[in-house]
Amino acid sequence: RFTRKSVVFAAVAALTLHPVLAQAQVAVGNANKIVSNVRGVLQANTRTLVTQDNVFSNEVVNTGANSAARFIFRDKTMLSVGANSSVTLDNFVFDADSAKSQVALSMSKGVMRFVSGNLPKRVYSIRTPTALIGIRGTTLVVTVAANGLTSVTVVEGAATVTASGATTTVNSGFTSTVSQGAPPTPPSPSPPAPPQVQSMQA
Repeated sequence: RFTRKSVVFAAVAALTLHPVLAQAQVAVGNANKIVSNVRGVLQANTRTLVTQDNVFSNEVVNTGANSAARFIFRDKTMLSVGANSSVTLDNFVFDADSAKSQVALSMSKGVMRFVSGNLPKRVYSIRTPTALIGIRGTTLVVTVAANGLTSVTVVEGAATVTASGATTTVNSGFTSTVSQGAPPTPPSPSPPAPPQVQSMQA
């Protein structure tokens, strides 16, 4: 009887700890700064993120109104996420052999600022509902509207933007946009940062 009760207790304890065990994996980075309401969703478990919390591959970061977050990853990549945004940390692999490393994330809505780390630039990629972005430089700002319209502004370095079978290279100081079912627009000089970008940077 004692053995049977012990087994039942262990099973109940395992179920109780399941949300924690689900996150018992290698952290890919941590929250360097959190402003207001920022949540992480991993394997159907939702948590409120606070400064210094670890983040993991496949975790979804959601920000509320008047909220923002900054994350620093193991390769020194820096990701800032503005208000009303949703970003998924799809695949973060850090290997001694840089050829095996990969940093891939996707954004379904909102605004983010991405500063690539110390891995070869070819290992970085960002996906939105309408575009695939390759990092060829250092710093870029990406915004995604409710209709999927994607805007890629390169602050420093360069990026490639691919959509509908066409690829455009965007250099520092220029912006390209992609709407649903259309190729990237030719890069044009970047306009002043919109309010949502200014708020994120602040």
